[in-house]
Amino acid sequence: MAGLKFKSRFLLHSIAKALLLPPVLAHVVLRAAGGVGLPAWLKIVAYAASIPVAQYIRGIPANRARRRDMARLGAHPVPRVKGWLPGNLDVLWNLVVSDGEEYCAETMRKHAETLQSATFDMGILWASQVLDPANVQHVLATSFNDFEKGVKFRDMFDLFLGQGIFTTDGEQWKEHRALAKPFFSRERITDFRCFDRHADKMLHVMALYANHGDPMDIQARTDSQFPFDIFCRFSMDVGTDFLFGRCVKSLDALICHDDSFGRFSTAFNAATHLGATRVRIGSLWPLFEPFGDRAAPAVNIIRDLIDPIIQDAMLKKGQLQSSDRLIATIWPSSLIYPTLDVDLVRAEVMNILLAARDTMASILTFTIYCLTQHPGVQDALRHEVERVVGESREPTHEDIREMRYLRAVLNEVLRLFPPVPFNIRRSVGSSALPSPLSPQGPLYMPANVSITFISLLIHRRTDIWGPSAHKFDPERWLGPSEPGEDLKTKVHVANPFAFLPFNAGPRICLGQQFAYAEASFIIIRLLQRVKSFELAPEAQPEGSLPPADWASSTIGRESIERCRPVSSLVLSIKGGLWIRAKMKEGYAHLHDGNPL
Repeated sequence: MAGLKFKSRFLLHSIAKALLLPPVLAHVVLRAAGGVGLPAWLKIVAYAASIPVAQYIRGIPANRARRRDMARLGAHPVPRVKGWLPGNLDVLWNLVVSDGEEYCAETMRKHAETLQSATFDMGILWASQVLDPANVQHVLATSFNDFEKGVKFRDMFDLFLGQGIFTTDGEQWKEHRALAKPFFSRERITDFRCFDRHADKMLHVMALYANHGDPMDIQARTDSQFPFDIFCRFSMDVGTDFLFGRCVKSLDALICHDDSFGRFSTAFNAATHLGATRVRIGSLWPLFEPFGDRAAPAVNIIRDLIDPIIQDAMLKKGQLQSSDRLIATIWPSSLIYPTLDVDLVRAEVMNILLAARDTMASILTFTIYCLTQHPGVQDALRHEVERVVGESREPTHEDIREMRYLRAVLNEVLRLFPPVPFNIRRSVGSSALPSPLSPQGPLYMPANVSITFISLLIHRRTDIWGPSAHKFDPERWLGPSEPGEDLKTKVHVANPFAFLPFNAGPRICLGQQFAYAEASFIIIRLLQRVKSFELAPEAQPEGSLPPADWASSTIGRESIERCRPVSSLVLSIKGGLWIRAKMKEGYAHLHDGNPL
């Protein structure tokens, strides 16, 4: 069973070593010292106290070695959050509890502010989890080989994502990247026929709701048995069509009410959410799944849909005249990798599909949200669409390259609402983090500890992006705003590692240009056919709107936010994003039926 190996390692090495061995040794010492006759309560106290005492004693030589290594590197200790319980368990508890109450990543921002350091150590469970908005270049590029995803991260997603491009390291990662690269050739990402087929169907569904003035949730309702997750469904249809040459027709279900896809969507959401929960819990996650891998039921549903497509493609992989895109893509790879099998292809497909569905749905959802809040930006974008493409023509790759304001809008959405707000690496060896934004100077990064960089916070730092960092302003992505202004002073030009929506360095997202192309195409089509968007807060599920006290907040975007951004693996909106849309004349009667 997937995850069993990790649970065995965890129980033997972590639990036994930290929680079982010290009481056993304490019992031996008590017997040797003649303390067998002590009261039971005193023995219990001694056994319990042996755990932190053993941890402290075990840490003495390790701390001495770290101090010597730190001096060798000329580095300083990373500022550490101080909790009340051993292993900062109270800090972990507050992190989990605040996750659903505060603005996304607000707890981390507070720690950075309190410690007055852009890099700090959460110190949770004696594993330094460093949140590092200043040292991204060191981790992702300059010292790329000194950091990896690591076996712990891989085990958390083993059953769901397998050994894929997002979870592997070293030579295995290089093989997966080479296997995935043909999916994103220039010829494929500039062929917009796939986008257009599914965009027409999506707009058909939106018109159905708009005709009756009904609110629609364009993101997702993960608690619903019939989720109207229109952008997730659209992205899934495009993703499966793009990967396989055939789609799962999830948008059709919103018209015919035969939602066999709903089980797949719900299972995909469940597996993704479970993975994110494991990441937040950290190494202790197996304790919360004592009776087996909780991802198994969801993964079984996912594989019921995906595996037959992959198996069919594998059987036909020598048929080069086939129109099946998966066949055409994996056939050359099978010549390079003779061991190519269903498990390997499934892992690659699942990794790509996760990005194709969830990240694209996030980009589209937050773009519509920002346009509802900034009518001036929406008007300017409509003007560019009408000038370059017109009111009905299908956009081309050349059109999109010409639309600088559209790219600026998308970049600003990606800055404020990066689809993947958190990213994790694990140090292979010790190093000194440059830490230019921390007053201490270079900071010591030990070997075999986790480092988390939070794009959402990096993208909003006022000491990087200026006092308007929390403001939605596409103009910051255009040319010099004043005569004589040097373009190099623009943050994204002067410091490319301050903008990380698609990661950076050797592991930068292979699908970056595909994502820009798909998002651009859909936004153009939406603005060609939809007259206006507006939020429908009365339709939001109870508890999903921003708390009342946000309105008077002086922190970040809290006072201006009309939704609640939350993070699983991907940034989304709590309760979905409910809107009303008005179709343009000529597109208002695409469907004569009744609301779904």
